[in-house]
Amino acid sequence: MLAACLAVSARAEAPRPARAVPFALEDQHGGSFELAIPLAEPLVLLIADRAGSQETHAWVEALSERYPEGVDFRGIADFTGLPRPFRGLVRRRVRAESPYVLLMDWTGEVAQAYATRPSTVNLYVIARDGAIRLRVEGLPDDAKLERVVETLDALLREPEAGGA
Repeated sequence: MLAACLAVSARAEAPRPARAVPFALEDQHGGSFELAIPLAEPLVLLIADRAGSQETHAWVEALSERYPEGVDFRGIADFTGLPRPFRGLVRRRVRAESPYVLLMDWTGEVAQAYATRPSTVNLYVIARDGAIRLRVEGLPDDAKLERVVETLDALLREPEAGGA
C-alpha cells in the first residue's frame, strides 16, 4: 500500500514536459494513433485514469462544438496497474460504452511522460510544433474554459508550418 502511494506521489511530482512527448497507442477499436511532431493541427490531449474519466466528457462537450474542425481532440485512458488478463474485458466495455475513440495507455507510460495528476482529467493544448501551450486539470469552469479557448484561438491564427 505504501509503495503504491509513493508511486502515485512520485508521478504527480515529476517534472512537467514543455514539449509534447511522442507516443503510439491503440484505441478500443484496434486502431492506432501516433503523436508525431510537427502536428497537422493543434491538439487537445485529455488524459485521465478511471477516477478522472468522468470529467473528460465535460471538456469534450465544452470544446467540440466550438471547434468542429481545425483542432484534433484525443482522449487517453490511463489503465496503469490493470492486470493483463483484464485488458480484453476493459477494451470491450469501453467500446460498448464510449461514444468517443479512446486511446488505451495500458502501462501508464504516456500518463507518466506527461506527469499527469491522478484522479482528475489532465488537459494539454499542444501547438503544431509540439510546444505544450497550456495545461489544466479538472472539470471546466469559466476561467479554465476561457484560458483553453484563448490558447486554441491563438494557435489557429498562427501560420501553419511551411506556410507564409
